[in-house]
Amino acid sequence: MPVQCADDPLGYFELFFDDDLITMIVNETNRYAEDFLAHQKEKNPDPKKSPFQKWVITTSNEIRVYLSLLMLMGIIQKPNLRVYFSRKHMLEAPFFPTVMNEEMFLLLTRFLHFVDNVCARTYETRADVFYMDNFYTSPDLFQRLVQRTTDAVGTVKIMRKGMPIDLKKKLKKGEVVSAKCGKLVALKCKYKRDVSVLTTKHSDEMQPVSRKGGLEFVNKPMCVIEYNKYMGGVDLKDQLLETFLLERKRQKAWYKKLFNHLVNTAVLNAYILYCKAGNKRDNLLFRINLVNKIIAKSHGQNLEKCKGRPSDTDMECTRLTGQHFIRENPKTET
Repeated sequence: MPVQCADDPLGYFELFFDDDLITMIVNETNRYAEDFLAHQKEKNPDPKKSPFQKWVITTSNEIRVYLSLLMLMGIIQKPNLRVYFSRKHMLEAPFFPTVMNEEMFLLLTRFLHFVDNVCARTYETRADVFYMDNFYTSPDLFQRLVQRTTDAVGTVKIMRKGMPIDLKKKLKKGEVVSAKCGKLVALKCKYKRDVSVLTTKHSDEMQPVSRKGGLEFVNKPMCVIEYNKYMGGVDLKDQLLETFLLERKRQKAWYKKLFNHLVNTAVLNAYILYCKAGNKRDNLLFRINLVNKIIAKSHGQNLEKCKGRPSDTDMECTRLTGQHFIRENPKTET
């Protein structure tokens, strides 16, 4: 993949979020805001009372800055979006309002859109099998999928509502316990640690798996083998993203939460390509430098290295995360 500068994080990120994608987001966000405000005007003849009337048409640069702030929010965790713009000394993150005011950030979050609603239609295509982790897996969800003639396999928390009591007992190494209800099979096994799986695709069938270069074999449930086959890479990705989750930010619209996840995944993929090009910088410093590059390009602020910081780390100014207080200088005798 062509990147003009091999050590520039922004070049790698723009392989995934290119100008065409940004332009599409700008157009659909402006379209949705215009339609929403027109509908509001019909309901409320006095637009001055509506907080949405402060909306102004967004631009590509503004959307890029918005994305950079989302990335920074994955680094600096706070309970909700408004706290990032708080002026209270104990809570403030003074960098955020210098780049975008709270009002505009919240309006962008409200109107952020990716497709024309007029063209929206229900997705009817049926999947054969879903694989998922224990955040989503539950007996109720799997039963609903069975009704739609779709199988599912996933790790599961044994305390989920509807899980059989048998799976709560302690197991010895190599021991397996399972329970069945209709097409739904719940299974728990122990090797290095306990693994609990829910499946509508498998029975409790076991299969020998080689270990230690084929020197020994151990029997494992087929559902566990297939889960590892299809979800191994996903679990690794989740581990790499765990520290910088944007999805923790509360969103009413599910598609915006999905978008935050896609932004985070794009940053991770950019980081992987960056490392494969021979660059040596950890995930955190890569993300900080990427935020800096986006804002320098799209907002005009250059947040390059502060004096006194080691040049090899390329760390950003403490105003990204620090607290700043005004104090009076002591009087000096003349």
